Amino acid sequence: MTISSRFNRLVMLDSEFTSLDPDASLIWDIGVVVVEFPSMVVIDEYSDQCGVPEHQWCRNTLQWARRTYDEDTYKVATTPKPGDRFQARRRFIADLMAFLQKYAAGPDVIVMTNHPEMDLQVLRKNILCTLWNTNQARTSNDLFPWHYRNVQDLQSVILGLLSYDDREFEDCSNTGESATHRAIDDCHSQIQWLERAMRRRGASTVRANKRPMTHAMTPNYIEYPDMDMDMDMDTDFDSEKERMPQIGTNGNEGEHYEQT
Repeated sequence: MTISSRFNRLVMLDSEFTSLDPDASLIWDIGVVVVEFPSMVVIDEYSDQCGVPEHQWCRNTLQWARRTYDEDTYKVATTPKPGDRFQARRRFIADLMAFLQKYAAGPDVIVMTNHPEMDLQVLRKNILCTLWNTNQARTSNDLFPWHYRNVQDLQSVILGLLSYDDREFEDCSNTGESATHRAIDDCHSQIQWLERAMRRRGASTVRANKRPMTHAMTPNYIEYPDMDMDMDMDTDFDSEKERMPQIGTNGNEGEHYEQT
């Protein structure tokens, strides 16, 4: 199992968020690294933060953050940007999607995350609650500039490269996380992890099988709402709480094992 050689660009995405419940989680840190594939030469990267007040975090996730982040990181994670918080969050997500529209919207691009079932679901919810200010159902192809078939899970790819050898996987792996637990650092760490797996496979490139695991698809261009349009919204904090995912002071999505 390999990645098809028709891809010539890889977009590695990582985020840090406030809950393990995708429907109640806010992204506070986002990182994206774009590389040529399979050379892994960096083309561009993106990093931005939008802190979330402590009372909007899941209790377990906040406790994990207190134990794990250094003082400066914790302050960034829990300190909102000045001014209207909803508009700041809306700009935070809009700027990210503009970057992804530039680099991830093409049939020759593969988008990779370490567990897309979390990162992309949380991002989907944040897009709905900010750019569209709605919880109404939208398909992934309506929200993301890539086709869903162009998305890969990092760990699944690495397991395939290592022929599902658990010992090889554990020996090669550092779980794809950086020591800082910052999204942009995790992206670089995950790219290094993928490179190690490729070297262990004994190939300088990732070869294509007769039946590649991913078939490239041409995505639609997404026209996101105009950031300058009048949303006709109140900007006080109470209405802001109604517009964003909430878990409340008693939020608890279950035992917190590890934040990604």
